[in-house]
Amino acid sequence: MSKASVKAILEEYSGPELKKMIRATNITGYSKLKKDELIKLMTRTEHIERFSSIRKKSEREAPVSKAKVNKQFKKQVKSA
Repeated sequence: MSKASVKAILEEYSGPELKKMIRATNITGYSKLKKDELIKLMTRTEHIERFSSIRKKSEREAPVSKAKVNKQFKKQVKSA
């Protein structure tokens, strides 16, 4: 994936979402950065490989609500 395409995908996400992605990769020194600076950090040559697997926001699966997960878990426990 090229640097420009990764940058275009990252721009779809909000600042806090980008920070969660960075936190997951153990990169430090990002906490006070703005969205544009976060994207620059993520697209640096030494870090771009870590974020090349990120897909567009529209292609992500819809999040399952916590209540729905708890309900499914309770059903599994009762049946066991």
